[in-house]
Amino acid sequence: MSVVMYAVMTALLFTRVVKANIYSSTREVQFVARKELRMLVLLDDYVTSEQNLGNNVSQDILTFFSHMRDVRVPHITNTEFGDNPIIAFHLLQRVLIEWDRIIDMICCESCLDKATVRQFRKGILRIHSGDRLPVTSEDIQGAAEAILRLWQTYELDLDKLMSGVIYDSKSEPLTSSDAMYISEFAKRYQKIVWLEKLLERYNVSEEEDMWIKSALAKEYSEFGMPWKSAEIIEPFLHLDNKSIKADYHLYMSLSYRIPVHSKVLEPEEESERNSTYRALCRGETRTARQLSSLKCYLRPTSFPYYRSKEEVMNNVPRLSIFHDVISTSEMAQIRASGARVMTRSTVWVKNESVVKDTRVSYTGWLHDIRTENNFLLKLNRRIGLITGLDTTFRKRRSSVEQYQVLNYGIGGCYTPHLDVLDIPLWGPTPKDVSPEIRESGERIATWMFYLSTVKAGGATVFPNLGARVPAVEGAAAFWYNLLPNGDKDERMGHAGCPVLLGSKWVVNKWIRQEGQVLTKLCGRTREAEFQYDIDID
Repeated sequence: MSVVMYAVMTALLFTRVVKANIYSSTREVQFVARKELRMLVLLDDYVTSEQNLGNNVSQDILTFFSHMRDVRVPHITNTEFGDNPIIAFHLLQRVLIEWDRIIDMICCESCLDKATVRQFRKGILRIHSGDRLPVTSEDIQGAAEAILRLWQTYELDLDKLMSGVIYDSKSEPLTSSDAMYISEFAKRYQKIVWLEKLLERYNVSEEEDMWIKSALAKEYSEFGMPWKSAEIIEPFLHLDNKSIKADYHLYMSLSYRIPVHSKVLEPEEESERNSTYRALCRGETRTARQLSSLKCYLRPTSFPYYRSKEEVMNNVPRLSIFHDVISTSEMAQIRASGARVMTRSTVWVKNESVVKDTRVSYTGWLHDIRTENNFLLKLNRRIGLITGLDTTFRKRRSSVEQYQVLNYGIGGCYTPHLDVLDIPLWGPTPKDVSPEIRESGERIATWMFYLSTVKAGGATVFPNLGARVPAVEGAAAFWYNLLPNGDKDERMGHAGCPVLLGSKWVVNKWIRQEGQVLTKLCGRTREAEFQYDIDID
């Protein structure tokens, strides 16, 4: 059965091409989970009604229903559902494959004359507002890739991961077919490790054993160890399998060209930038001596009676996190308003906005001066008080952009990047820029509110600085993207680490050069750094 399920999932990957977005937002995953609970109630009603009428119910339906009720429901009904990537993977896979199968079994053409079936079908259509939930194979693939990304970034124990355990969060374990499917998206060394562990921990059938070892042999050969490949599939030579025999002879011929044992199995070397990025995501930051130079302050603002709680995360260039700068009700308002306008996040590639796995999240934009968002103007003034920058939103030559709201998905991340757009105040402006900021220049600074506390992962890291800002609900990170001379500050490249456990919500406010010209001067030297306008006592 596992090989069959693996084959079904793999086939779906290549046959269904509808663009999917659900895995890119934990909010969307939670939405699907709530729908599944409603579907389970309908299934319960159908099974109970059929049994009360003395009708036989298919054993497949009864087994599925029993498993859902006894094993899966405790995870689904968890109020923090969607926090665990393995639970989310199971949900998306179940909705696309298993629920489809159960619905088709109940709602077969010859069954629609039964009142219980019509009632069930009517309820399903009402829940879906169509024939099926909008889950596609891309969602399952996205969740699988997220699990691999989290395993690699956070160096998770693979045994525990396959058992459904991530730190203190537990889920239903991965089956052998789940692990086989996920391994399809691993690369070279990671794939070899994954397949070796699969053979070690699962009691697989002979058919599965041959399938896994054939895949493992192929990876070893591509890794430059064909003699290892030949060893792995040699036990299957007695079978009448032309493919296995052909592969064996190929691996043996390659082995003669490469000295045996000239290479040991080691991870591929990665760039120093990626290595630093992942280490920071894991919390491997600075020494105690380096950390001792970082301070916390009650910083004065431009309003005499208001002080902000600043925690310095890097001294030069300055990177800070300001605590308790947004209320619970304001955060709830932003999440609710943002959720109504959110779509899959994109990145700019060759002047084109495209979806890429380097950014896994949903994005929404909130206009500062629309009636329903008047509270955002208060936030603008609060940011201005703390930073000393002009944060006035105008219909033309605005000093700030609209608020960008983000909700990250399963293993949601944003790989290292700069916030600058290469459109200085004194240069030409692209035509596709929003009217209010068309002549506002470059993004001089970034202010980022954290609207939720992430249980594990999800930090904002600065690989060039060796600095890390954790996602703390009610706080905000602040940094300058430019140097006083107007050049972009390459040191401020940053990334959103993959969300391991939890749901990450942030909202960005980018501050433009417009309005800052007379307050943020060019500096006496080219090496000058931006200083805060208000000194600490």
